[in-house]
Amino acid sequence: MPRELSRRAVVALTALLVPVLAGVTRSDSGAAVHSGATHTGGVCDSAPDEVCVAWNHEVQGRCPDQGDVRHELGACVPELGPAAFADGQCCYEVRGYSVTMGCGCVHGRPLLVEAQPLRAGLGGGREWLAPRLRRPDTRETSAEDRARLARFWASVAINEHASVASFHRAALDLLAVGAPARFVAAAQRGAADELRHARWAFTLASAFAGAPVGPAALEVPLPSAAPTLADVVARTVTEACVEETGSLAAAMVMRGEARDPAVLHVLERIVRDEQRHVVAAWSFVRWAVERDPALRQVAREAFASAAPLPDPERGEPGHLASFGCLGDDVLVPIVRQVRQQVVAPLAEALCA
Repeated sequence: MPRELSRRAVVALTALLVPVLAGVTRSDSGAAVHSGATHTGGVCDSAPDEVCVAWNHEVQGRCPDQGDVRHELGACVPELGPAAFADGQCCYEVRGYSVTMGCGCVHGRPLLVEAQPLRAGLGGGREWLAPRLRRPDTRETSAEDRARLARFWASVAINEHASVASFHRAALDLLAVGAPARFVAAAQRGAADELRHARWAFTLASAFAGAPVGPAALEVPLPSAAPTLADVVARTVTEACVEETGSLAAAMVMRGEARDPAVLHVLERIVRDEQRHVVAAWSFVRWAVERDPALRQVAREAFASAAPLPDPERGEPGHLASFGCLGDDVLVPIVRQVRQQVVAPLAEALCA
């Protein structure tokens, strides 16, 4: 990936966010601040309804643990039910799948539970597809590349799907602490945006897979107590000012490399929406620390404790970039650079 793209992302994000801290985008108008198989077709190769392994007579009549079986199955990891012995094999019901694919930086605003992103697994069905979305041109794409693209966009989709819940939780948090209507409106609009992003990404994944790809159920956490303003500031810093700003940078780079018209259309819309989300988040934190200067320390600690990005574990063939598919080896270094050159200086100014 040319260094120029990284530099352009840093410059663009700085230009977007610096005015927020200068108060240029603040508004009290009430408007949003501008800111069978579970699934098939290459997402999980020949994903079955059950997984069977040979019976091991040396284990005293006990089938292997589900974790040991899952470990052998590669990137498409099934959620397995209890085993049943049949015809010399231990067979486990497949309840769903999770796919390890895509950027180590989460796409969209993550739904964090105890500092870990919560996502649904993948399932089938057409309910999450966008029927009017233009399909990518795969006529000259190999079956192997289509499978890679399906896995990549399925990963984007389940992250965007989780973002819907993250924004709904944010709207409830904002209501609970008496935040201005403009921030609640921005969170509600963010949820609608992420719903649209998820449907687009599932539609692209399905087009590459040649079969419908959708989400399984998401185990949305219920709040144990009403949040304080400090809680909401800390969560906004982590999920939005750090994570979603990085996600925006990743989407900007993906858009810069995309050439397929259908994919480019989706990424242009995602970038536009994510810009608004990021500006709204930073604007809310500014409002909160101006209302209560003691919250500057809360924000400072949240910025400092943001989870580090994992080291890139995989890349993707360069020619898949035309479909927006960039591996961790490209996106993680760019997001690290954005954290260092955009997020860190702006956080220091915000918390000073």
